[in-house]
Amino acid sequence: MATGNKDPFANVKKEEIAIATALVTGIKLENDLPSLLALAVLGNSIDFFVDLETVKKELQSPVCFARNNIKALAELLINFKKIKKRPQILYLADNAGECFFDLPLFQKLEEYAEVVYVVKENPAQNDLTLKDLQALEIGAKFKKVITTGTDTPGLDLSLVSKSFYQTLINADLLLAKGMGYYETLPELFLSPKIFYLFKAKCPPIADSLSVPLNSYIALSDFKD
Repeated sequence: MATGNKDPFANVKKEEIAIATALVTGIKLENDLPSLLALAVLGNSIDFFVDLETVKKELQSPVCFARNNIKALAELLINFKKIKKRPQILYLADNAGECFFDLPLFQKLEEYAEVVYVVKENPAQNDLTLKDLQALEIGAKFKKVITTGTDTPGLDLSLVSKSFYQTLINADLLLAKGMGYYETLPELFLSPKIFYLFKAKCPPIADSLSVPLNSYIALSDFKD
């Protein structure tokens, strides 16, 4: 890197983590799947280009999914309990501050399957890295954490580590947080089922889904 700075978004991530820590404690939490999905997607509102006051307003507003396939996810999870071999879910994390919003959903999903929290190996914009997570007290609450082996937004299979690739193709479900995964995963034709959870923050993504800008999305690539 020309600047010699391997993590140019380090201060941004620290600020996002501080914001998330302060805001998540004020949110009333229910333990059902729809509520925890709503909480997790709220975390996707925290981003370096959104000012704090706007984020606060977003977090105080109820989540209404413009695309809602939660029923399909719920049915799949119920079916997971019927499988003799414990299924595996890869929870693909997004921005650094979102881990506080992800943890309750991560723990809920553990009732149905083995859940692996997937972060970036090295800095990629403001995405959560293993180093970022390990520096937080909350990090130890994610029972199993691996990295993609990459430092790119979304997922580029030509760059991921061999160990991650084997884990990826053998997973039963990918829960993919953030637009980066929505932009890249559909083109990879992976065998695991995929459930996307994100906020449509830019016009091309919103248009591709035929939803208003800044809509919340809970979208499966499998049927209800």
